[in-house]
Amino acid sequence: MNVSSPVPYITQQLIYLLYGERRIYQLEAKLSILTALARCKPAELPVIRVLTDQPQAFAGWPVEVIALDEQTLQDWAGDGGYTHRRKACAIAQAGQWADKTVFIDTDTVFLQSPQKLFSQVDTGQFLVDEVEMSWAEASRSSYYRSFVEGLAESGEAPADDLRLCNSGVMGFTRDNVGIAERAIVRIDDWTPYARDLHTIEQIAFSFELHSAPINMRAA
Repeated sequence: MNVSSPVPYITQQLIYLLYGERRIYQLEAKLSILTALARCKPAELPVIRVLTDQPQAFAGWPVEVIALDEQTLQDWAGDGGYTHRRKACAIAQAGQWADKTVFIDTDTVFLQSPQKLFSQVDTGQFLVDEVEMSWAEASRSSYYRSFVEGLAESGEAPADDLRLCNSGVMGFTRDNVGIAERAIVRIDDWTPYARDLHTIEQIAFSFELHSAPINMRAA
């Protein structure tokens, strides 16, 4: 399959995104997949889908490979060229393929069944890896200074209690896939004053999840 072709709709899915020729990401993803398989009873195993421009790397693996071409990766990077915009685009696309989606960074290792993650996701509950800090804390950090100033000038500064979430694990339902689409818009709007940040997509998702009920991963 490729990302432009019809993808079968299912109940729940684990999603991985990796691209480029650095083999370390392939090895990380494979270790993560193996730990997911090891922690699952056969009847509980979710469909695992890998979005990648290196589909041959997963030949023979118990996963569904969704091939990405160069044009798709360029489109997902956007005009601003922010690499991790692709994560938000992958989530927005893949989130339409299942009732429940859990996105997993390749360096995630499962210590419990993936079903623990899916059990924390429903229409009114989102799943994140962890809450790293509040906006009040981030505002005092030199790392975020230019971004904080840019948001203030544009009138977008959030409340101090905004939770900045790590997006290494993200879970949501099909009904809530719009958070990823809105996060993409924020990423594009923020690019002029957030070029020095490597976590713009995490902040964009955090804004979209402000005040929403969230769970943190238990895997």
